[in-house]
Amino acid sequence: MEQDRLSAEASDDDSVLLRVENLRKEYRSGLQPLVLFDGLNLTVRRGEMIAIVGESGAGKSTLLHLLAALDRPSAGDVYCAATWLGKLTAGQAATFRNREIGYVWQLHYLLPEFTALENVAMPLLAREEPKPSAFAKAKELLCEVGLEARVDHLAGELSGGEQQRVSLARALVTQPRLLLADEPTGNLDNRTAEAVFGLLERLHTTHRLTSILVTHNMEIAKRCGRTLRLHEGRLHEVWLHASGSEEASEEGRVASSDTPGHPIVRTAVPGANRTGTA
Repeated sequence: MEQDRLSAEASDDDSVLLRVENLRKEYRSGLQPLVLFDGLNLTVRRGEMIAIVGESGAGKSTLLHLLAALDRPSAGDVYCAATWLGKLTAGQAATFRNREIGYVWQLHYLLPEFTALENVAMPLLAREEPKPSAFAKAKELLCEVGLEARVDHLAGELSGGEQQRVSLARALVTQPRLLLADEPTGNLDNRTAEAVFGLLERLHTTHRLTSILVTHNMEIAKRCGRTLRLHEGRLHEVWLHASGSEEASEEGRVASSDTPGHPIVRTAVPGANRTGTA
């Protein structure tokens, strides 16, 4: 089968965890389709931490949904290692997410009638792991995020920062390879956002994650290994000043030919020292 061949080719380079090829997503809106992106390509190597920025409505959250097999593209392919997401049934996609993806939302989506411990254990209980084992792993993660004293508290008894730390622990309890975070600090004040992102940075390293974050916070974006701006259906790599601002440099604009379709465009900022391909 052609797609099996393509899937095998996509997994040839073991350093690549995620590959997106010629992705298109459109919605029907009146007589004309609303196209969020078309021919979008992305290659993510293991261990990378990538920030995706862009205006509201550009399709950032939709892109994360496609990467997590929460939604299907109108066209194009997404590969996570050797898995071609396009061939997964709904049940297989759910299993894939449970084992491979950790997801952190802007809203924590904790179940209010359950304790922090029970909320973190939910993904393990969903795959029928025995309760003693699931709760032991959940407690270990809660201790790792600094909430050992809040294990038995209900979600509504926690502060916003504590709720997001529980959400992060829940995302990691299944030991995923890929962490997707959609505005993980968007509802937090600056001080709490800094603490939560600092924790996320540490967990990214200690858990050997590959992480993709959607954010409007340029202070956070500049601390990631790469920053990609989603604009007019295409990803542009931007290099940030220490202040978090970005500048376009026509002479630094390079089209990547790693994958077919519309290229990723790299926008260099004078004085930046990042190298590599998108």
